[in-house]
Amino acid sequence: MKKSILILIFFSFTSLQGQINEVQKLESLCKIWGFLKYYHPEVASGKFNWDEELFNIMPKVRQANDINELSSIYIQWIEDLGEIQPCKNCDKSPKKEYHDKNLNLSWTQDENYFSTELSKKLKFIEENRYQKEHYYIRQSNVGNVSVSNEPEYTFNEVPNESYRLLALFKYRNIIAYFYPY
Repeated sequence: MKKSILILIFFSFTSLQGQINEVQKLESLCKIWGFLKYYHPEVASGKFNWDEELFNIMPKVRQANDINELSSIYIQWIEDLGEIQPCKNCDKSPKKEYHDKNLNLSWTQDENYFSTELSKKLKFIEENRYQKEHYYIRQSNVGNVSVSNEPEYTFNEVPNESYRLLALFKYRNIIAYFYPY
């Protein structure tokens, strides 16, 4: 009896591995969308309507059934953004500056959420990040960050779920990447 219960628990657990729930899908989308916004050369230079890209990818992400399918969606999305050239000026092991001591990108290597192939792509983007004038961020004379080129949305009623998620994603990422504490 004990053996059959253990076998049942084992098969129940193994059949759930790789599954991902709605919150986990949206959390990963929020993080990857923000990461690409600030690190991917084609996105950070302003070549894409990044809010529209979020609206286009969100239904695909929500329909993903498991981590491998979700990773495939992200990989295709990254490839569609354009090829990233290796950065000759990027320090592969950046020194911790005052403003980024709390920045932690280890989530990009989390095998519970991403395939090995996707994690490698995200690491490559991090190591070859955009180094020119950023489309979405400006730095003032005293070193403060100013958000720029963000579209303004006006609504007469409560915005739909996609716009509410967009606001949450923007807020989360600006805090994650630029809040010093």
